Amino acid sequence: MKSKKVGTLFIVIGIIFIGIAITFYINNYIEDKKAGIASEQVMTKIIGKEKSHGDEITTEMTILNIDGNDYIGYITIPKINIQLPVMSDWNYDKLKIAPCRYNGWTETDNFVIAAHNYQRHFGKLSQLKQGDSLTFTDMNGNVYMYEVGDIELLPPTATEEMIKSDWDLSLYTCVYSATKRVTVRCKKVGMYNYNR
Repeated sequence: MKSKKVGTLFIVIGIIFIGIAITFYINNYIEDKKAGIASEQVMTKIIGKEKSHGDEITTEMTILNIDGNDYIGYITIPKINIQLPVMSDWNYDKLKIAPCRYNGWTETDNFVIAAHNYQRHFGKLSQLKQGDSLTFTDMNGNVYMYEVGDIELLPPTATEEMIKSDWDLSLYTCVYSATKRVTVRCKKVGMYNYNR
């Protein structure tokens, strides 16, 4: 009799855990979809709004405010088929909309961009390989070209390692268990201004 109760208890606990897992999956799917839609809407407002400065190339961080959020440009990663706006600074609410600048800037060669691991954001970062190319286009029309140099898995507490590296650009997102950060390290290989 006692073993039947224990067995029933395990079944009930198992059903509860399955329900929690399904709820988590559905919630993540909905958040992913919302983030994708939000990023697409912002991209339609960013493209073509880059400023032209005539013959000069301006490398200051120019900000465009869209719907109450400040954007500094957009990242394009052809290998994983994404083109996403990048906010000027980060917090957890902003990460639900678009990737965010976590540290640095293109001109200081310590630029760090963070995003959620939504499939429509940085969820496919781990698919990148050494030598893959990507670009960041700022609001002045400057296109910075990068090449993937390394992919690391860092612990979530490795903030110093993230922002104090020898890489020109670092992209990162957490894995689903939140125990590690997928970190793509890139070197700058060129820059041009498409308004010139």
